[in-house]
Amino acid sequence: MIDTILSLIEIFQPIVTLSVSVFAPILFKSIAKPLICLLNLTEDSKQLEIESRLRDSLHQSASNALRFAMSKLKSSDISPAVIELARSYVYENNPETIKQLKIDANTIKNIIYSKTDIVKQ
Repeated sequence: MIDTILSLIEIFQPIVTLSVSVFAPILFKSIAKPLICLLNLTEDSKQLEIESRLRDSLHQSASNALRFAMSKLKSSDISPAVIELARSYVYENNPETIKQLKIDANTIKNIIYSKTDIVKQ
């Protein structure tokens, strides 16, 4: 009886080994692929969330910069000097945000100009 079992094991061992070596990578790939996709989606959504927060903080900084510039220059009008001081304030206080969002000087000025109505209120 034991000899029969050992004979069967010897006969089927190469078949089982071959099957496992062929189907195991397929099984692992089928499990890993959805997990990788899920992780990429999570990473993309986190990246978008971070960029959104950076943009919000940059806009808040632009409002603060405009208030600061108007206060420092003792002006209630939006003049080129106020805009330039506000722009330098934003650059000094947010260098990493500007670098990460890849924002140029013209965009910073546009953001500051967009805050003029809010600051005047």
